[in-house]
Amino acid sequence: LLPEAGAGRWTELTRHSMANGLLDALILWRNERAKPADRQTPAWIEGFSLKTAAVLDQFEHGRLARPPGVLALSDAAMGCALSYLDFRFADLDWRDGRPTLADWHAWFTMRDSARRTEILDDR
Repeated sequence: LLPEAGAGRWTELTRHSMANGLLDALILWRNERAKPADRQTPAWIEGFSLKTAAVLDQFEHGRLARPPGVLALSDAAMGCALSYLDFRFADLDWRDGRPTLADWHAWFTMRDSARRTEILDDR
């Protein structure tokens, strides 16, 4: 899940940190969107949107991209973040313009561990 040393470890820790940060931002964004409209802070909502797009674009096009394969620590975090996007932000088309990330998430969701822990509607 995590290389013991060297550049591979630092790359994986960077990917994991970015994926965790994305999930943190998504939770805060959802909380802000759940407020009555007159209590929402538009600048915060815009900031969450920009940060989310930036992280997704880094995973799609940047140095954080990684093909499907053996599961790494960051893959679990990113898979959860993308599944949370699908669950709580169905109105956002995060896959648009990100075919590599969309294909990766399709691979991730087919894993037995992802299917057994699929998010269910809690309403």
